[in-house]
Amino acid sequence: MKTRVRDEGCEKRGQARLFQTAHEKRGQARKDAKSGDRHAFFKPPKKASQSPFFALLAASLLTVAGLSLTRVPADPALIVMEAEAYAELVQPMRVARGDSTASGDAWVELPLGSGKGWRGKGGGRAAYRVDVPAAGRYAVWARAWWKDGCSNALFLQANDSPTLVFGNDAVFGQWHWVCSPSLQLGKGLNYIRFSNHSDGVRIDKLAVTNDVFYYPEGLADEITHFFDGFAGCDADNTGSWSFPAGRWRVVRNPGGTSAALGDCLAQFDSGGGAARAGNPLWHDYDVRVKTMLTGPGTVGVIFYQAGENDFCRLSWELNEVESALSLEQVSAGRTKVLCRQTLEGMTLDTWYDLAVTTGGGVVRAAMDGTESCRVDFECEPKGRVGLSATVSGAFFDNVEVVFKHEK
Repeated sequence: MKTRVRDEGCEKRGQARLFQTAHEKRGQARKDAKSGDRHAFFKPPKKASQSPFFALLAASLLTVAGLSLTRVPADPALIVMEAEAYAELVQPMRVARGDSTASGDAWVELPLGSGKGWRGKGGGRAAYRVDVPAAGRYAVWARAWWKDGCSNALFLQANDSPTLVFGNDAVFGQWHWVCSPSLQLGKGLNYIRFSNHSDGVRIDKLAVTNDVFYYPEGLADEITHFFDGFAGCDADNTGSWSFPAGRWRVVRNPGGTSAALGDCLAQFDSGGGAARAGNPLWHDYDVRVKTMLTGPGTVGVIFYQAGENDFCRLSWELNEVESALSLEQVSAGRTKVLCRQTLEGMTLDTWYDLAVTTGGGVVRAAMDGTESCRVDFECEPKGRVGLSATVSGAFFDNVEVVFKHEK
């Protein structure tokens, strides 16, 4: 007789089946809520106490004179991101590709053989930056894929709070949305970490919200944030980036003044190089990048890249004569300078923040928070993001894209 080791994932298989039923009922409740019957959304399944989503609702209920009142934020927050837009990735957690049903054809996974974290015999984690407008209770939704009842959970931690078990539901071999218990987040920057509970698990997309009526379906909402600090990558694991030109590596921060922390992305081809990330359908966003030059040359932040030779670019040039910031439009490989502003006091071996903001038919460029260029917007506001460098010894870190989609 085969002896089964005591495992939280297997032990809760029966409870997980009940969770699946609750999952289906919540989907119908969501539709009822959209149609105007809000009370229908609060009809719990028989085993609602076993549902992580019910924990979020319970945390948002006030009992007054024996009546249950729902505390609904006046302006609910929603942050959506791809799982591969991590701030830190520690192996054996890795980025994988090859499933057309995954958002962006990529996901983060703990492959089979990664160990059993619940036994204390498995490593690997992925951390995400979440910037919320107000302190409060939030739910983390993840579009997940579980192998089976013994490979259907991750550990989840928000900042330094106690670690929770995420998952343990009974939907196997397909992408589906899973909700966390209620988490307390502070106003501003927070870190959410998924770590090894069991192997054979995948995460495709994340949604963080304080809206108790939010229920993602399919690929859910368009992403609202993309961030890559290159932390935890090795030289050949560059997450969601591709490199059509140059020699790019993830390296330890070489230092310099105002240095970024941890790892960063470097370009080492003397002939220059280009890197790109994101989706051709990305639109209406701002970009911010930290960069450093160790020798004379030019680095660029590419945005709204519609094709290989069609994009907009914020370029920073530093040489023996001057330093300048330029906004450029590249069409069919031909570069048109829209705005150019000389800068004072720029030096080599120093980290600087480059930022591009768009809106109202205008594009603005800034260095370390000081606006240097402003022009009428001439690019179609849709396409990938990217980086460029004309020399070896160009470094990049903390690439952040903030989307401004209408909800």
